[in-house]
Amino acid sequence: MCWQETKPIQPKPVQTGSASVQEDVPSKFQQLKGRTLYNVQTLGKELFLYFGDICLRVHFLMNGSIRISDQTHFEHKASDKASKALSLEIQFSEGVLQIYESSVDVRSSAVCRQKHAELQSLDVCSSVFSHKRAVELVKAQQGRQLCDVLLDQNILPGSGNIIKNEALFDSWMNPSAKVEEVEDAHISYLIKMLREFTMVFYKCRKTGRPLKPQLRIYNCKSCGHCGGQ
Repeated sequence: MCWQETKPIQPKPVQTGSASVQEDVPSKFQQLKGRTLYNVQTLGKELFLYFGDICLRVHFLMNGSIRISDQTHFEHKASDKASKALSLEIQFSEGVLQIYESSVDVRSSAVCRQKHAELQSLDVCSSVFSHKRAVELVKAQQGRQLCDVLLDQNILPGSGNIIKNEALFDSWMNPSAKVEEVEDAHISYLIKMLREFTMVFYKCRKTGRPLKPQLRIYNCKSCGHCGGQ
């Protein structure tokens, strides 16, 4: 299982080489000391930071986030997220990476690279997202309900509860319908709506614009189609 700190970790840096971590974190993170960060990849809600043959894998859960701070501005910026639980902090020679409210673990770089290569074209936020592949994979989920398939991170990484609800609503789909009960054209339309709302969601989060005006069913008191209660 992935390790997640349940309370903020007070920074206690141990400067060793390119990267350092606090003294009081689990021992598995101490192996990051002195290593150089070579590459970074994203997949759905996951972030992979490659330090040679080992990878720091971050899952952002529901409200996870990161902050990258220049050393000269770290002290006064660090208080900006004081209300959030700090999962892990890594200090580099020229900056600080703070990870908040996330699940963090150390894994094999080879395994993480393989996962990214296999699922990148299914990532609902990816620029290389393959509509055709996503449709074919969803169609293959015989016996499963649409609502469950859309949350399966091995099928559509990055799709969350809000995205699932809005996509089903916008495509006029019954969430409890079984995959085999839905025509191929309707599944294709569902994936189209999923991708479109994902990009709306992403842009709102990236720019700081409120998401609520874009919601038509999730946590809404009236129907986004007819206005009924």
